[in-house]
Amino acid sequence: MAYTSGRVFAVGFTNIGTATKITNMKYLFIFIILVFALPGFGQQDSVVYEKRINTSETLKGDSVYYKITYSKSGEVMTIRVEPFTDVDSLMAMVFFNEFTDASRQYKQAIETWEAQEKGYELRLRQAERQYLAFTGSKIKDKVEEDFDFTELLGDWLLNGKAIVIDAKLQIDKKNIKLLSDVQFQVEIDKEQRIFNRVKAGRWVAKDAKYILERPKEKAKKKGK
Repeated sequence: MAYTSGRVFAVGFTNIGTATKITNMKYLFIFIILVFALPGFGQQDSVVYEKRINTSETLKGDSVYYKITYSKSGEVMTIRVEPFTDVDSLMAMVFFNEFTDASRQYKQAIETWEAQEKGYELRLRQAERQYLAFTGSKIKDKVEEDFDFTELLGDWLLNGKAIVIDAKLQIDKKNIKLLSDVQFQVEIDKEQRIFNRVKAGRWVAKDAKYILERPKEKAKKKGK
């Protein structure tokens, strides 16, 4: 694919659109600093900087740095190429700011998710209590009735250790609490662990510390 300065390319089913040209490096630099200072939300774009032959109308020199942004929406990849700076000494600080800003945003993302996680846990507890108060029955029984838990029965490997889950729905004598058809809770190493169904035959704990998967079938030896 050919890249053109100051244009946006959409790889997939979109047409090429023209991006806004950068007219003043001074204001661009201030803008970049402001962007680094703001927290990031949503899906992160991938940004790299490359030194290329100068085809811009605003920067000086035979070769300058370009900022290349990769954005993905569904099956469409959009690539934005824009002239960034002709001052080599600026780039070390740009990369430093990129690094430290990513760290700050990562911290905020973790804190945001932890707050959301507590909200989901509260919803589960409230719904469970209200179901019990309203019906007089444990919601666990209803979940087991409505969802096919037989997929959990049989031989498994828990972090490589062979275990068997029988009709009692237990792991190492600890009861499995089904939350839905894609999630269950069980105590492991004295802590309650949430397992999420990744695909048939594979469940992964929320922190990825524990993996429950079906043992691979051994190839049958051909008889003579």
